[in-house]
Formats: sequence, structure tokens, C-alpha cells
Amino acid sequence: MNNSRKKTIITVILVAVIVVIAFVLQQNGFIPSKMGSRVGWTENIGNSSWEVSYASLDGKFSKYIKPESDKVIVEVVTKSGELTIDLTDKDGNNIFSHRFTGSESLEASVSGKVKINVTADNHSGSFVVK
Repeated sequence: MNNSRKKTIITVILVAVIVVIAFVLQQNGFIPSKMGSRVGWTENIGNSSWEVSYASLDGKFSKYIKPESDKVIVEVVTKSGELTIDLTDKDGNNIFSHRFTGSESLEASVSGKVKINVTADNHSGSFVVK
């Protein structure tokens, strides 16, 4: 086997390993999922919270957090549009779901790791889950 072929095989294997690692990290919440359009997006990501503000948001976004207590606070500021936030437990059971058309602060009881699923419909404003 010549050196060129060996280098090609090694490159393909390394790319495959990187793709698998990135997928595993995303599935376990280390890399948030963002599928949609974002304008003016700024975020503060922590292990126990997710804070985001933006000029315009449209699409589906998700992240895992591990709250510091058995309650999470969901705060949404709406300038325009709609935002739906769903929280699911580690088994995929829905533990909170709310469609925000205005600015609100709500509380949900949780246990352990929580997946935050955000669906935005031309929303302008911000959200915090902590």
C-alpha cells in the first residue's frame, strides 16, 4: 500500500471519528441543537441554565440542562411573534409545555437532567430557563 493511500484512509477514519464524537456531544447536550434562522443571537450557556436574546428567531432549538434544584423558572420576553417552550425529562416524558405570545415567567417542577425544546415563530425577544 502506498503512502498516499494510507494517508487517505487515515483521513477518512479521523473525519468519521470526529463526526461521531460531535454527534454524541450534541445528543448529550454539550452542543445545543439549532435548526432555524437567528438574527442578533446572543446566549449564555451553563450546565444549569440557558439564556438567549435575539432580534429575530424562527425554527427549532434545543439544549440539555441539569437544574440545581427541583424547580426551573422559564422567563420569556416577547416583543413580537410566538415562542413555545417544552421541557422533557431524561426518558422523553413531557414535564412542561407553554406557548408564549407575551412576556411571562412560569415555574415547573423537574427532576434531574432536562431537555429544553424551543420552537420560535418569528419571535423577537429573549428567553431564560434556569
